[in-house]
Amino acid sequence: MADQRVLELMQSALDNNLTPEAEQELLSILQTDQEQAAEFDAQRQVDAMLQTPPHVRAPRRLALTIMARLAQTLQAEDKQSAITQAQMQVAVQLVTVATMPLLVGAGYLLLNAKSDPEAFETMLEPVAAMLMMVVDVMTVMLDEVQAVYEQDPELAVAMLALMPTALLLLVKRVLGIDDELQD
Repeated sequence: MADQRVLELMQSALDNNLTPEAEQELLSILQTDQEQAAEFDAQRQVDAMLQTPPHVRAPRRLALTIMARLAQTLQAEDKQSAITQAQMQVAVQLVTVATMPLLVGAGYLLLNAKSDPEAFETMLEPVAAMLMMVVDVMTVMLDEVQAVYEQDPELAVAMLALMPTALLLLVKRVLGIDDELQD
């Protein structure tokens, strides 16, 4: 078997990336060593086969079978009740409505701080951190909803509906609003 340097030269030759000096080195090696020359010929044959893939078409019944199975799968998934789908849509809308003020507020803070470079620099990091925290919390909550959905779709919808409240409580806790109300 050829050593690592010769294998690298062979691969570079197959990729058409050899310098003239390296090409000359490879030719001299191949002329003196029949085993390496046979190895290089085998690699060229494999490369040629890979360059020209066969033009074979799948049987027509294969495509029909795949499409039929796909239709069966989709029909099985559509067995969810219309009420559950409507509940899911309402819950997603509630989450959107709950997060929209947060996004608008963050945008407002950043836009107003833009006129004052120091304020912008001061505001950018906390606003970005707050948005990342909200996204992380939503991701965790959505993962939990998804895990519950298969066993109990109604509970999953209820969890989605509680996301705005949970986010509001989180923002209040971070801003210390709860502490001010208790004082």
